[in-house]
Amino acid sequence: MIKTGGINVAPREVEEFLALHPAIENVAVVGVPDERLSEIVVAFVVARAGEDLTENELRSFCASASPASRSRLASTSSESCPQPTTGKLARRALVKLDQTRSRSTA
Repeated sequence: MIKTGGINVAPREVEEFLALHPAIENVAVVGVPDERLSEIVVAFVVARAGEDLTENELRSFCASASPASRSRLASTSSESCPQPTTGKLARRALVKLDQTRSRSTA
């Protein structure tokens, strides 16, 4: 469970919702530490071949048919979602990847 600004957000629920977008091939959602909101919801999105998605497009998609808590979405594009040999999603690796990207762009 991700707690953002006092609202509980289930990563799986957001992943299932984003998977409805026709340009998304794969998505993984994690909570990343945030000073103001405790955590922010970050979606790692793998677009289908030939598709290009922006963060604003994803925010609009979420806001159009979802609760306000989902509109607190930050997204990043990714070529793939890291999975170890067990096949389970490596969520901790995604959080570290987001923190590394945030520091390098600051």
